[in-house]
Amino acid sequence: MDKKESGDTARIEIIEGQIHEVVEEIQQLIAEKVTVKDTNELEALEKRVVQATDRLASLIVGQKVQQSLDSDELKQDASELAKAYPKKLKNQGQRF
Repeated sequence: MDKKESGDTARIEIIEGQIHEVVEEIQQLIAEKVTVKDTNELEALEKRVVQATDRLASLIVGQKVQQSLDSDELKQDASELAKAYPKKLKNQGQRF
């Protein structure tokens, strides 16, 4: 595995680790025994749930985008596009 592939794998592993952490957080929210006594507590609970699920959604989308960027198919398409371009292009690598 070359240096670039190692970096690609590392990014995906970081995202997957973050996904695992958020899933655990959501599981804790599900298992938590909570008695909501007023609207403030309900809003606070809802906010915690929404933040966790929004973060999970963002991480899953990020994971899929990173996997797509790292796919051989996309790399091949980018290479073909660069070759078809009338002017010479310089490979500046991935940008983050």
